[in-house]
Amino acid sequence: MLFRSVDGTLTNSGTVTLDGSATAAFSATGIYNHNVNGVGSNITASSNTTWDAASNFNVTGWTSSTNAGLLSGTVTYGNFKWDNASQTTTDNLQLTTVHFAGNFWIHNTNGTNGIRMNNGGTTLTIDGDLIIDGGIFQLGNNATGTNIINIGGSFNHTAGTFNPNTTGAMTINLKGTNKTFTESGGINNTQINWVVFAGASYTLASSIPVATSRNLTVNGSLMMGTNFATGAGAFTLAATGTLGIGEANGITSSGASGNVQVSGTRTFNSAATYIYNGIVAQNIGNGLPSSVANLIINNSNTVSGVSLSGADVTVSSLLTLSNGMVTTGNNKVIISNSSGSAIVNGGSNNSTYNLSWINGNLRRNFASNTDTYNFPVGDANRSNLLRMINNNLTGITFIDASIAPKAGNDNGLNLQVNGTWVTSVASEGEWKLTPDALPTGGSYDLLMYFGGFSGMYDNQFTILERPDASSSAIDWVMPSGSTTPSNGSAGMTVAGGFAERLGMTTFSKKGIAHLGAPLPVELVSFTGNNSGTVNNLQWTTLTEVNNDYFEVEHSVDGKIWNSLGTIDGAGNSVQKNDYSFIDQTPDNALNYYRLKTVDFNRSVDYSKVISIDNRTANIQFSLYPNPVSNYFNLDLNGSEGTASLYSIEGKLISTNTFNSSEKTIQISTDKLPSGIYSLVIVSEGSTQIIKVIKQ
Repeated sequence: MLFRSVDGTLTNSGTVTLDGSATAAFSATGIYNHNVNGVGSNITASSNTTWDAASNFNVTGWTSSTNAGLLSGTVTYGNFKWDNASQTTTDNLQLTTVHFAGNFWIHNTNGTNGIRMNNGGTTLTIDGDLIIDGGIFQLGNNATGTNIINIGGSFNHTAGTFNPNTTGAMTINLKGTNKTFTESGGINNTQINWVVFAGASYTLASSIPVATSRNLTVNGSLMMGTNFATGAGAFTLAATGTLGIGEANGITSSGASGNVQVSGTRTFNSAATYIYNGIVAQNIGNGLPSSVANLIINNSNTVSGVSLSGADVTVSSLLTLSNGMVTTGNNKVIISNSSGSAIVNGGSNNSTYNLSWINGNLRRNFASNTDTYNFPVGDANRSNLLRMINNNLTGITFIDASIAPKAGNDNGLNLQVNGTWVTSVASEGEWKLTPDALPTGGSYDLLMYFGGFSGMYDNQFTILERPDASSSAIDWVMPSGSTTPSNGSAGMTVAGGFAERLGMTTFSKKGIAHLGAPLPVELVSFTGNNSGTVNNLQWTTLTEVNNDYFEVEHSVDGKIWNSLGTIDGAGNSVQKNDYSFIDQTPDNALNYYRLKTVDFNRSVDYSKVISIDNRTANIQFSLYPNPVSNYFNLDLNGSEGTASLYSIEGKLISTNTFNSSEKTIQISTDKLPSGIYSLVIVSEGSTQIIKVIKQ
């Protein structure tokens, strides 16, 4: 018989023979039904017959005949199905090797009968799926030899019995990409070693059994979900492997907990990739190595995410945050890779890590470069990304970052930024940014994302800092030497989503300050001087917008303010305006003054504070050194009283009390920024003011 091509169905119920050089080619739509007991032809084993990978070879009429000659080890078949409801014996295909480019399907062998590949060793290669949903499938007949099944598709055993029936170990190599593993039928797994090949990827749809002295080796990718590796055998995740972990307890070093529960040796390679992708709250588990190459967080539990298990976790290559937070407790996630790209945001709609972040402590190794370093930190409710743009900082090995609700309150807050008063510091959070050492050079730009913060208005917020241990509002200052973007640009608008400062060199707690509305006037000077028994105040504006009046306020301690009077403003003006006010009854002390600007909408703002000294001391005090560095000494001349240090804006910094038995006191200035300060000494009814210069 001569066949050019078989595109339809050829059913053999007797004998089909290829004569001489005749050929048969089963196309993708070709079907061969072998409905005969016995070989019945030479067409199926002939090298002159070719089979498309999508063609179908169905054996449906076999009962008890020998199977020698039905298949050939030199022919590559397409899909193969064994479905023999009238089978009366176990049939042996007698093949040492055979290759199927499609699926290999055992559907029916009639009761206790089965189909066997060979009495000795055999290599069965299946490019498609191995399907066992009925009957009995054997590889050998209790004989020695090398037995291997190579599977390029899914492993799908849902019914029937899979019994390798070998005396030595056999190996099942899973080589497919994006395939599944299902083992819910009856299996005799005592001889099976399971191998997920490098480059292969499988998802467990059931648990995978590993018998005594046998192994499950993952060189590729195995997504376990909430299924398990069970049994008395061993588990190995190789350096090239990827493990998807979905169980609540992660992976553990021993015991019936976590995704891997084999009682043999569990090996989790530190060079491998670990994916926590559960739908429930997960613990990392004590089986995770203390350092891993790649860690991926993709947990869809929006309440708890993933928690560390009482120890730090180091990521040496790449941390990918796709979904779910990582709660560290007192521990931390450490990124030992010093590249700025060592943390990435996975998934969609996660550009600012709003879907996945570190709830707790994050450490990033640092290098002198121009990389952007993301610190995706947050609390249990939200992410508030901290982003550093490195301008070649030197002297730093690592930086720790975290965020927590602002400590303390705003009592005592007395600070202006570019002529605008700070009204409060956002209570929703303050970031802690701590390097292992102070930088020796370079700078950085800082972006602080304020998602979830209230009271944010365009151009009315900025970044402040204070010491790590401080909870006092008095300690908030502008980062020295830094600048802000121009109004209306990113970093100054609510739509931008972040506050920004440029050219920073200091590290400490960072907060976002709320600023009052910009002054309705452009105040270019505010000065004062003593003239006999009165104090003269003068100020000048260049522009005024909607300005109703100025109210002059007075204080003797810089805290409690009283109104002295008002001066009408110019309303709307684009020319220079000079104003003056006389305090007819200044106190015999250091007098403080400020301007309260009120517009027609009754919005207010305040000027800087100035001071005028109206007391002359009878007792002269001296201090040294001056200029000062970390401290200065004050000679007391056997008197008693107080020595109070004020900033140039009139803010009280410290007060020291002394008595007549003391000759000298030492006053610390080591935490103060460079500038000019006033030391006000009150002793025996007199006041002396000494200018102090901090270098």
